[in-house]
Amino acid sequence: MSKQDNSRRKEKSSFYVRGFTTFALTAVSLLIALSGIALYLTPRGRVAHWTNWTLAGLGKEQWASLHMTGATLFMVVVVLHLFFNWKVLLGYLRLRRIPGLRLKRELSAALILGVLLVVGTLTGAPPLGTIVELREDLKNYWERTDTRAPLPHAEELRLDEFAHQLDLPVEEVVAALEEGGFEGAEPAQPIAAIAEANEVAPSDLVQTLRSKPAFANSLDGRSGSGQGMGRMNLGEFCSSRGVPLDRLIAILKVRGMSADPSTSLREISASLDMRPGQMARWLTEEAGAVPVQTNGDLCTTH
Repeated sequence: MSKQDNSRRKEKSSFYVRGFTTFALTAVSLLIALSGIALYLTPRGRVAHWTNWTLAGLGKEQWASLHMTGATLFMVVVVLHLFFNWKVLLGYLRLRRIPGLRLKRELSAALILGVLLVVGTLTGAPPLGTIVELREDLKNYWERTDTRAPLPHAEELRLDEFAHQLDLPVEEVVAALEEGGFEGAEPAQPIAAIAEANEVAPSDLVQTLRSKPAFANSLDGRSGSGQGMGRMNLGEFCSSRGVPLDRLIAILKVRGMSADPSTSLREISASLDMRPGQMARWLTEEAGAVPVQTNGDLCTTH
């Protein structure tokens, strides 16, 4: 057998790493693109979690996980690609015989493009700003067409907390769910856990309650109030949870934060290093969910 035949045979049996890197880079790029499109189309988290929104059988968190792992693998493959092709890259930048950069205009154009992408996105300049605005329109579309939670992050609440905040008798709520075929509707169970155990969305659970005339007014009266916790201010939170405003302000002052009725919950949660939902439960427990007089959207202080 000739040396040429041996060389060809060895070439066929060996693993071509450079070819693998190119194919892997293409596959991972497609994964990032597809998951990015899916995340662009998803509703806001509160709507996605409340309605069990899915696309191609995957939920918002699953698409986010795919996007994150895809981006991580993409960085690894890019490093491999640069490792195997560094001579080609240097060839673009420098001639062997003539010192200095090669393709100066192309390199400058690529750098300028990167800067424009960052600045244009952050400032909202068209057409990049239009892409961001369209995404917000899509998020708002889902909130107009999907059943909204009667309370912010209602799926995270225990059944007794949910009933208490809507002024509904816990025993009657449990009885109504059991009559509707829901198993495991215990007062201490979170709404999301009960819905998952019965293979439905949290919104379906509330729809069952809304079908009862005794509950319809309470639920319909709060429908649409489930705006994002981070978008609420302290006064709106006080009004929705039925806690005294002055007590909340005093609690936050002890924690070293100066707040007023217009302070957003997003700002408060960032200061406390808590998620908005976690922070809301903590404030409610600290202040005590007691009935208070309200004046418009804000609670009057005591």
